[in-house]
Amino acid sequence: LVSLSPNGSVSGTPQILVAPSDDLGRTTAMAAQRAVQQCGPYSMLPPDKYESWQQVDVTFDPRDL
Repeated sequence: LVSLSPNGSVSGTPQILVAPSDDLGRTTAMAAQRAVQQCGPYSMLPPDKYESWQQVDVTFDPRDL
C-alpha cells in the first residue's frame, strides 16, 4: 500500500501487506518497496484526481519477471 501526497511524493514508507516467507522473497519485496519510494515524486498523476490515487495498492510478484 502506497500513500501519496498531493504533489505525487510518497508519504511515509510503502507497506508490504503480504511478504513471501523465504529470504529471497523478503529481500525482493524490500527492494520493490525502496524502488517505489526512490522513483517518486510521481508528477504524472493528475492533481484534480488526487482522491483516486491518494492511496495505491501495488501488486508485485517476482514470478512475473
